[in-house]
Amino acid sequence: MNLLEEQQIKGIGFNTLRRFWGLLPQTNASQNTLDKLSSFLGYRSFLTYSKEKNQHQKWLTEARLQQLKHKDRLSRSDLKFIQKMCETQDSVYYIIAVFEHAVYFEKWDYLSDLFNPNYITLLNSPAEDVTEYAAKLAQLINIYLNHLPKPYFDRIIEPLIINYHFRYYMIYSCIDMTNINHRYGEIIKTIQPKAVHTEEQLFLALLNGLWSYLNTGQAPAVNFTNLDLDLLPKVLVGRYYGYQILQAKVSQNSVLEDEYWSEFKKRFEQAKSLDFKWFLVEIIHHLIIIKDFKKLKYLLEFSYEPVLDDIHLRSYFDVFIFNLIDVIISFQNVDFKRAKVIFNQIDTDVIERRLDRSYFLIFYHCVGYHLQQDKNLKLSHQKEYFDLAKKTQFKIFNQAYLENFLTATQHN
Repeated sequence: MNLLEEQQIKGIGFNTLRRFWGLLPQTNASQNTLDKLSSFLGYRSFLTYSKEKNQHQKWLTEARLQQLKHKDRLSRSDLKFIQKMCETQDSVYYIIAVFEHAVYFEKWDYLSDLFNPNYITLLNSPAEDVTEYAAKLAQLINIYLNHLPKPYFDRIIEPLIINYHFRYYMIYSCIDMTNINHRYGEIIKTIQPKAVHTEEQLFLALLNGLWSYLNTGQAPAVNFTNLDLDLLPKVLVGRYYGYQILQAKVSQNSVLEDEYWSEFKKRFEQAKSLDFKWFLVEIIHHLIIIKDFKKLKYLLEFSYEPVLDDIHLRSYFDVFIFNLIDVIISFQNVDFKRAKVIFNQIDTDVIERRLDRSYFLIFYHCVGYHLQQDKNLKLSHQKEYFDLAKKTQFKIFNQAYLENFLTATQHN
């Protein structure tokens, strides 16, 4: 107390000092008390003290990260530290930093530790097929892989994808359709012989089937015996039904198409609303490719409110794709005014920056081409469509696909 008074710091009671030394139960200090104690330590205010302390702590954190890069293996304590930093700062930078360093020095056991979901628990969650952290991390890692020089990529990709958890969380959770005829496709082809689990084999078979259709117009049958869909991630179940419906339609087998659609509807209608978006993302993808707008209308009407009305469920992509379907249905019903209003409100900026979503802008520009009456706007959408078609190299996205994407017919 005498020391405080010598520095003209008044208004701090004995009980406050007793709490400081743990002699009394702790309480929340007032801002005035915090400022005065900070002044005693030589700071202008508690805010100034906090900033300097945090800057010092940040430096210590970065120093520890630098030390972690040079280890041969990561311990539970190391991984706990990395995860805590990711959660505290809402950023996957710390994982990316050690990942790139480990790849450069070809430390594959180190990377096996880094992608072990038993240690980095933010990779998986009982409530989600793909966690937000895993999705963000997969985006950044795929950007990294896409831009590696070819000789270096060829050297490191094989030992990288031997790691099942790396394949599952970093490759399969970020399906880069824009680059499937390029670098992402090379990764998938390298993985193919190493798939051992039924879930993984099914995913690859369905992806390869869709890949074939987009490139050739042919959709090979995908048949798995004794397949228990209840044991699969919901997003894969949606992909399964989406592809089977696409394959049946391409094969002109309406009986089989109706059978798969009925199965999906039953499963979907019995699902919890929290699971809707996981079922939807891939089946919508397949239905929009084959322009099955009747089924898309059902999905829109059944799931619009549960998904979009809950801010914890929806994402930028959910808003984008639901609005695009709404525009399509409005156009089909000859409600051009409503279609234009919704279309003009669609924000594509975030979609353009998403590695696994930018490909969907092909359908956006198809809709814009049919919806716009202004010649310049129409030509602009046509140009963007063909630019994306050229980038993806998918053969089905030709002039005929664009011209026939939408037809306005009155629905009763």
